[in-house]
Amino acid sequence: TPRQVAFDVDSAATFSPDGKRACFRRGIIETSADSLVVIDIESGKERPLVRGEKPEAFTGSPTWSPDGRTIAAGIQSAAGGFKSWLVAIDAETGAASRIGNRTWLVLGGARWTPDGRALLVSALDMAAGGAYQLHRVAYPGGETVRLTNDLDGYTNVDVPADGASVAAIRRVNVDNLWVARPG
Repeated sequence: TPRQVAFDVDSAATFSPDGKRACFRRGIIETSADSLVVIDIESGKERPLVRGEKPEAFTGSPTWSPDGRTIAAGIQSAAGGFKSWLVAIDAETGAASRIGNRTWLVLGGARWTPDGRALLVSALDMAAGGAYQLHRVAYPGGETVRLTNDLDGYTNVDVPADGASVAAIRRVNVDNLWVARPG
């Protein structure tokens, strides 16, 4: 029988490697802030991990590292021009540090590689043709390599446990021209 574990969840949940905890994003309406929350699956006890304050907010869904020590998340800010970047957050203390210096217009989501040495990121960069592309971001250094380079968009990236492949939803726009005679 299913049971509700958390209420007011604003992103997909990511699970710790042992499956005992989950982390998700929750907006705080009263203060227009954002937070990442860790919940114990068995007891339902929640613990705010880190809070995002205006003008910054979390974007996409968090992702738990394979070793269980780090949660990666996207941050977005409109200050000085809209941009997004990746942060690594200590799963126990909530201490956050930026992963590299790369920014994107919008960061759609990220997933760890099974070895924990990189994240695969879906991100929108207008300089790259205006479509979500896949990037590999080394961890902890942040060196970034773009994996796709076309006019299609790639979102909802995921990586299987063996790391041998990558799955993503590919979005293709097809425009058509129709001609008809009046009457």
